[in-house]
Amino acid sequence: MALPSGKPNAAPVQQPVQAQAADAEFRLILKADRADHVAGVPITMTTELHYIGARPQLKLAGSGSGLVVVSLTQLDGPLEIAAGGTDDCVGYAIAPGVPMVRPYVKNGGWD
Repeated sequence: MALPSGKPNAAPVQQPVQAQAADAEFRLILKADRADHVAGVPITMTTELHYIGARPQLKLAGSGSGLVVVSLTQLDGPLEIAAGGTDDCVGYAIAPGVPMVRPYVKNGGWD
């Protein structure tokens, strides 16, 4: 985090963060608009699934709510929000250079 110049007691400026993991055929990138999240402020994240294999296109199947699900854990407390998806099954096509991008959405009945 960086402090804005010229404002000694100003709130820290939040910078976007991202993490990624990859294997021989896929790269998964998780992007968040900020590193720290607080109550009452929406969590803005996206996931990007990149196919980096050799085929011109790959066909996949999975939940209609997306192939990637995200779980959240509160580091200083007992809160855990498990990942979930719809139980339908749909087909997806993914190609090199055309990632599947999905925003984070809260699932389930908890608010």
